[in-house]
Amino acid sequence: MINTAQINMDVMQRFSRLLAGRRLAHAYLFVGPQDSGKTQTALSISQLVNCEGPQAPCGQCASCRKIASGNHPDVHVIGNDAMEAIKIEEIRFILGRIQLMAYEARTKVFIIRNIELMTLEAANALLKTLEEPTPNTLMILTTSVPEANLDTIKSRCHIVKFFPSSVNRIAQLLTDEGLNIQEARFLAVYTEGCLGKTRKLIKQEIIPHKRKVLDEMLLNRNNDNFLKSLAADAQEKFDNMAA
Repeated sequence: MINTAQINMDVMQRFSRLLAGRRLAHAYLFVGPQDSGKTQTALSISQLVNCEGPQAPCGQCASCRKIASGNHPDVHVIGNDAMEAIKIEEIRFILGRIQLMAYEARTKVFIIRNIELMTLEAANALLKTLEEPTPNTLMILTTSVPEANLDTIKSRCHIVKFFPSSVNRIAQLLTDEGLNIQEARFLAVYTEGCLGKTRKLIKQEIIPHKRKVLDEMLLNRNNDNFLKSLAADAQEKFDNMAA
């Protein structure tokens, strides 16, 4: 499902104007911090360009619902949160789909997340596609490390920059969801205005962990042992992530 709270409305308004003026380009590169809403916005744009309702994106028509559920045959997403390398086979899949006629969409949409993770072979294969765009096809690439991408890819895309939301906006969204104001502001500041990061930290139960750490620091006389155990726990988690 698309998380509407993470959609960048400024970007959506920009694309609405481009679509209305028939000035939509074939390729865009979304640049911004990790978890700043790039993928959610890209999915919403795929709804925008294919919506069957009177006011796009309506979120209710068959096309919008299929895109939200990940079941639209003409909207494809490559890449995931596991930060795994994007291999040439995945790009070849896109190349094959681009050449086909759309099953039901007005515009085929291909979203490639975290393009900094592409292998060199994959990047070169994608470059050819960007050089030879096909009609009624929209490509949206995302990256949080623009300097790690080929200049030739960046030069063939329209750059769209994503900025973190304000701390007050994130805090308000979190309080609306049930967090108290102190916890909401802590998360908003700690994640530097990236709502996606706050979601991950909430799932990881960072608030109870923070309380535990503060209680131990304030109430436990043997702080040295506690700090050693905390450091060992952090190192273990780092080793598991690196494994």
